[in-house]
Amino acid sequence: MKRCSSCGAVQSDSRTVCIDCGARLGAPVSSDEEAAINEATLDKIDRAGERTELFYTPLILRIFGFVSAASIAALVILLCITSSRVGSVRREMEDRMGALGVVTDGSGDLVFADGSTEHSVLLEYPEKIYELEEISMVALISLVLLIIPMLIFLFPKAIWSLDTLVMRNAYGVGAEPTFIWVTAARVVSVIMFALGAAGTVYSILAFVRL
Repeated sequence: MKRCSSCGAVQSDSRTVCIDCGARLGAPVSSDEEAAINEATLDKIDRAGERTELFYTPLILRIFGFVSAASIAALVILLCITSSRVGSVRREMEDRMGALGVVTDGSGDLVFADGSTEHSVLLEYPEKIYELEEISMVALISLVLLIIPMLIFLFPKAIWSLDTLVMRNAYGVGAEPTFIWVTAARVVSVIMFALGAAGTVYSILAFVRL
């Protein structure tokens, strides 16, 4: 086996000139080099075969899957923080109401010690609670949207196995995914990823601005 020093093409020992670039070939490679070349060639063939499988996930989709997983972790943390923040705001409002001498009249309305039924100091608390609850709702929806893309992009075979679990258990037969199933799953997952990612960015920015 000979290897062209100019273009790297591999060819038979009988050739004196490279079939690809026309450069003059040197002596045959050693047995160790030949074994390494053969192994590299087999690896390329294996990778090419994997790319033809329906379960093969392109790099960009795998990146989407890892981004989905990281976003889910960030959203879980954000939900915990907003929940704690809502509780602290409620307690702060109750303490402020007690300091202002707020009582409830017979109809259930709040009455302040000075006889008024409204106080500008307390108007900020319900608004802040509403904003925090809105952020939590968007974060929760985004989290749910990102679960499917993460699973489809990172564990496509596992998702297909779960999808056909009933068929395999009931009839004892397997099934191969069709091109339509794989394409539809990826298209839906990309849409869900886009919506979930947008919701994640909105939730984080809204919380930071709060």
